Amino acid sequence: MRKIAFLLFVLFPALAFCGPDLAKQVSTMLTRIDSCTSAQQIDAIISEYEDISKEFGRDWRSHYWLAYGYLKKAEYTFDDSNKDQALDQAQTALKPAILLDKDNPEVMLLEALILWKRIEINPDERANRYTFRMEDLLRQAFKNDQLNPRFYYVKGIIALSDTIMNPENKKKAKDYFLSGEKVYGAYTKNAEDADPQWGYGQMRLYLNVLAPNRNFFYTRGGVYVDEYYNVETLDEVKEIRKDKAKEEKERLKAQKKAERDAKRAERGKNQKFIKEKEELENQQNGDSDNADSEDEGSDEGDAEENSEKNSSKKDDKGKKKK
Repeated sequence: MRKIAFLLFVLFPALAFCGPDLAKQVSTMLTRIDSCTSAQQIDAIISEYEDISKEFGRDWRSHYWLAYGYLKKAEYTFDDSNKDQALDQAQTALKPAILLDKDNPEVMLLEALILWKRIEINPDERANRYTFRMEDLLRQAFKNDQLNPRFYYVKGIIALSDTIMNPENKKKAKDYFLSGEKVYGAYTKNAEDADPQWGYGQMRLYLNVLAPNRNFFYTRGGVYVDEYYNVETLDEVKEIRKDKAKEEKERLKAQKKAERDAKRAERGKNQKFIKEKEELENQQNGDSDNADSEDEGSDEGDAEENSEKNSSKKDDKGKKKK
């Protein structure tokens, strides 16, 4: 029995290592690559980790991450011939992963992304050569796994490359990135440390440009936040919502105070108007009484004058008779 175990260890060394060991090496490699600023630095790091695929040869992820490293090198390369060379290395590194798990959506999506990077170098000459294979890989990957966030990332960058002739692609790209951000947290929740988990940061960078004024987003952990803050943990989200609730309470309080002040001012205006109206009416009533008094005095004067005239007429008539 011991001899059998020893033979297995010798013939299949990958079986002697568990997932966390691969995850640790991958994490170290990616951490170093993320801090690089040139293709030369990435190339030096990758060369140190080429033994990963040998040490963990039966795990498709060892080949996947090596191919991903070469892809990152291509992204940092400006010379087209050197970029092609890095993409050749990426495809070569990915071939064992395809043989080990050809129906794996992650492998399909990485190959599709490599092909897209090839097309980008010279779209006029390479579109016919690589597009059919790339689109077929994307269709199969989506068929096998509709919630993979890297599918939406790849679809987003492809749509974003053609916004001049097709302006509507800008909205399509934004929608793809939003979908990828939304499904990322739930999808990654049960992933192992050595599994592909990239894409969230890249989609956020694109969304910062395509949707700068949006007031919601999903955290890396899948938590929905209704304001755009750079947070990663649920505790931070709770603090933000607590602060927002406090701000909203103060805003409502100030709003109610302003409404009360406005009502007081309106009542003051109404009372002033009523007072002025009453004063005007009183003044008008006073003028009317004075006018009536003058009219009565005039009537009495006219009556006395008429009485005097009638008396004079009677005296004149008596003198004539005599």
